[in-house]
Amino acid sequence: MIRIGPINNSVAAVLEQITIGIVFFLNYGILVRVVGTEQVGIFSLVLVIASLGSITSTGFASAISHFLPVFASQGDRPRVALSIETTVICTLLLYTVTFAVAYFPVGALIEGQIGAAEAPAARRLLPVVVVYAITLGVGGALGLALTALQRLDLRFYAALAGGIVGIAVTAFAAPRYGVIGGAYAFAAQGSVTLALAWVLLRRLVPELPIIPLRLDRPMARRMAGLGMNMQAQSMLFVGLEPLTRLLIGHFGSLTDVTIFAMASRFVLQLRALIFAPAQPLIAWLTAIRSRGDHSALARLYGGAHFTIVLATVAMMSALLGAAPFVGEVWIGAYTPQFTLFAGILAAGWLVNTISLGPYFNAYSLGKMSVSLVAHVAMFLANIAFGLVLSPLLDGTGAVVAMALALALSGIIMLVGNARHVPETAKRPHRLTIGVFALACLAGAACAACAYLPIRSATVPIVGGIGSGIVWLVWIVAAGILLPRVRVPARAFLESMRRRAARR
Repeated sequence: MIRIGPINNSVAAVLEQITIGIVFFLNYGILVRVVGTEQVGIFSLVLVIASLGSITSTGFASAISHFLPVFASQGDRPRVALSIETTVICTLLLYTVTFAVAYFPVGALIEGQIGAAEAPAARRLLPVVVVYAITLGVGGALGLALTALQRLDLRFYAALAGGIVGIAVTAFAAPRYGVIGGAYAFAAQGSVTLALAWVLLRRLVPELPIIPLRLDRPMARRMAGLGMNMQAQSMLFVGLEPLTRLLIGHFGSLTDVTIFAMASRFVLQLRALIFAPAQPLIAWLTAIRSRGDHSALARLYGGAHFTIVLATVAMMSALLGAAPFVGEVWIGAYTPQFTLFAGILAAGWLVNTISLGPYFNAYSLGKMSVSLVAHVAMFLANIAFGLVLSPLLDGTGAVVAMALALALSGIIMLVGNARHVPETAKRPHRLTIGVFALACLAGAACAACAYLPIRSATVPIVGGIGSGIVWLVWIVAAGILLPRVRVPARAFLESMRRRAARR
C-alpha cells in the first residue's frame, strides 16, 4: 500500500527542516529589523499560548506514529483513513478546549509581564496567534501521519509551500502593519501547510473525505491509551521553553527574551536535522520486530544509534562554531549573548539527543514509563534550577537551568531505556566517540574564535566561510584518523539503501 524509501525519506526530512529553519530565520530577521527586538520580544511571549495548545494535543497526535504503520502493513485501508480522521478531529477539539480555558488567563499573565503600555499590542496579537497555533497543531498531526506512512517527501512539499507564503506575507505586511504583520505571516504559513498536507494525504489515502467528519470512539480510546503517556511527556516537554521565557522576562528584559527565542530556535532547528530523519526508525523497528527478524533488528538498532550519536556530536559542534556568524547575520549586529545562549542550549540538547536511539526503540515497543519519568524530572529540574539561578544570573540563569534539565532528562532516558535494547545489538565504541567529541569541541572553539578576526578584516560572510573551514578541518581529520567513525555509519546507510531497493 505504502511506498517506503528510507534514504529518500531521510533526505526529505533534512530538506524539510532546512526549509523550516530558513523560513524562521528570514521571518524573525525581517521582524527584528523592521520593528525592533522589544516588539519581537512581545510576540515571543504571546507565542507562549501556542505552546500551551501544543502541550494538550501533541501526545494524542503522536500515537498515530505507533498505530498507523501497523494498519498500513496489514493493508487495512479503512482503518488507516479512520485513524487519520479521528486524530485530526480529536486534535482540533483539544486545541479548542485549551484555548477556551486558557485564552484570558494567559493573556493577563503576558500583559503583566510586558506592562500596561504594551498590553494593547499583546491583545491584538493573541487571536492571530491562536489561529496560527490551531493550524500548526492540526498540520503537525497530518505531518505525523505522513511520517508514519513513510512519505516525508510530501511533508517537505507542504512545508516548502507554507514557508514561501509565510516569507512573502512577512515581507509585505511587517513594514506596513508592524509586528501584527509578522503574526499574520505565521498564521498564513500554518494555514497553507495544513491545507496542502491534507490534499497530499488524500491523494495518498483516497478513502479520506474532503472534510474529516468521522470520529471512531474505540479507536480514539486505543490511541489515547498510548497517547496519555505521550501527552504527559508533551505537556512537560513543551512547557519547558515557555517557562524559561517567562523567567527571562521576569528577571531579564524583553530583548533577552527575543535573543533566547532566536537562539533556542536555531538550536532546535539544527537538532531537528537529526531528529526528523531518525523518527522513521520507530516504524522500521516495529516492522522488523513484527517479522521476528532479531538479527536484522539488532543490526538496524546498533547502526542507527551509533550514527545518531556521531551526528549529534558533529551537529552541536557545528552549531557552536557557527553561532557568532549566524547571530550577526540574523540580528544585524554581532551579539555575544546569542552565542552564549546557543552554546548553553547546545550542551543540554547534546546530552538529550544522544538518547534518541534507545527512546525510539522503547517507543516502538510501547514501553514509555522511563521516558515519562525523564520528562517529569526535566520539568521539575527546570523549575528548581530556574528559581535558583535566574535571580543570580538574570536571563542567563534561566537558560542554564533549561540546559541542565535537558541533560538530566537525556541521561535518565539513555540509562533507563537501555534495558529494552536488542541483546545482540552492538554498543557504540566509547573511545571512538570520546576522541571524536574532543575533536568536535576543539573544532567548534577554534571556529568561533576565528570568526571575529576574519570578519573584522572583511565582511560577515567571509568570516562565516573562514570559521566553517576551520571547523571542517578538525572534523575531516577526526573522520580520517578514526575508522570506527566511518565504517559503522557507512554500513548503516548501505543497509538502508538495500532495504529501499528491495521495497
